[in-house]
This record gives sequence, structure tokens and C-alpha cells, in this order.
Amino acid sequence: AHFTFLDWRHPNNKEMIEWFKKDIANSDKPWKFVVMHRPAYNLGGHRTAWGKNIWPELFSEYKIDIVFAGHSHLYERFYPLKPSAESAAWAVTYITTGGAGTSLYE
Repeated sequence: AHFTFLDWRHPNNKEMIEWFKKDIANSDKPWKFVVMHRPAYNLGGHRTAWGKNIWPELFSEYKIDIVFAGHSHLYERFYPLKPSAESAAWAVTYITTGGAGTSLYE
């Protein structure tokens, strides 16, 4: 498996985007995971949309299997998602698991 961790403070940082592309393109691992603090898809909790204008397309393009996030103190798991305009695109599973030892939201 290949794990990539992204800096949540700068979702539009061009240097991080290029680093991500190079990092994933150089991996021959069959499973690819991304870990980040704020979720791109979040219906409960803080309702964040971290980097939603850039990252979901990159995750699909580079065939990321699962994206793990935290930030919201709850558990959310989305059906695998892909860009709506591309029916043959790679579907990515998004999981928010924001407990980290504290109480979860009701």
C-alpha cells in the first residue's frame, strides 16, 4: 500500500499539488490511500469542503482507493464517488473518522 499525507492548511498550493502528482505517479503499489485533516466531503460536523475544486478530480485521475480525513467529530463513509461528467472515471471512497479519542457529535 502507498500512503500520502496532505497539508490541510493549503489546499490550493501548487507545489503540494505537483508533489502529490509526482509521488503517486512513482508508486507501483496496488492500493493507494490519502490521509488529510479536513474532508473534501462532509455532510455532518463542520461541513467542510477542503480543496473540493481540485483534489477529488486528482484523486480520481491518480486512482486513489480511499481518502481518510478527520476534523469533524463523527464517522462518515461515502459510496465511491467519481466526477459526474466522466462515467468511466475511477471511483474514490471517502471516510471521515474524526473521533481521535474525543467524544463524537450526536
